[in-house]
Amino acid sequence: GSAFAREHLRELAQIVATRTLHPNGRCAREWFLNDWSENVDATGGHISIGHNLEAAWFLRVAGLQLGTDAFAPVADALLTFCLQHGWDGSRQGFIQTVTPEGSAVNHHLIYWTQGEAMGALSLWWRLTQKECYRQRLAQVCHTVLSRFHDPDYGDYFETLDDSCQPTHTYKGSAWKAAYHLTQAWWHVVRNLHETDAACVL
Repeated sequence: GSAFAREHLRELAQIVATRTLHPNGRCAREWFLNDWSENVDATGGHISIGHNLEAAWFLRVAGLQLGTDAFAPVADALLTFCLQHGWDGSRQGFIQTVTPEGSAVNHHLIYWTQGEAMGALSLWWRLTQKECYRQRLAQVCHTVLSRFHDPDYGDYFETLDDSCQPTHTYKGSAWKAAYHLTQAWWHVVRNLHETDAACVL
């Protein structure tokens, strides 16, 4: 890539790894005011598991593209937070939001959150070969295929409730796009079969 793109990738990764990081150092926030204080009116002070999974993936990929491990500790911390506080073992998926301390807020399982988990977990499995990541990845993929996928009409339901049933059956909305799970399955295939650690996209 161009030097221009690399420099701005580094700048963006640095912002995610520092500015968005919660003071507890374990999770990332997502809405900010002009002075970089958190916009709690928008977030309620809650933490998005899906966006933390996405941020973890982005930081590891950015580091690989830039040839640096500088962002890896924060990426590992974000993924660890999600695994410890966002994972619902009974439904085998990641919930939507938690407090910065890790208490569950929104228990719904959202399709795009699982997609971000698939990308992150498959990447960590590829880089570390640790069984914990492979196991969680297999469980999320099973949930997506058995619970989110509509066997009658195709595509994926948006949201599952506490009993793992769809909260609604329509599959299109202003907040739902096809790219999340298309991208997720692409990442899974690449990360399970690609041996070159630098070839991540």
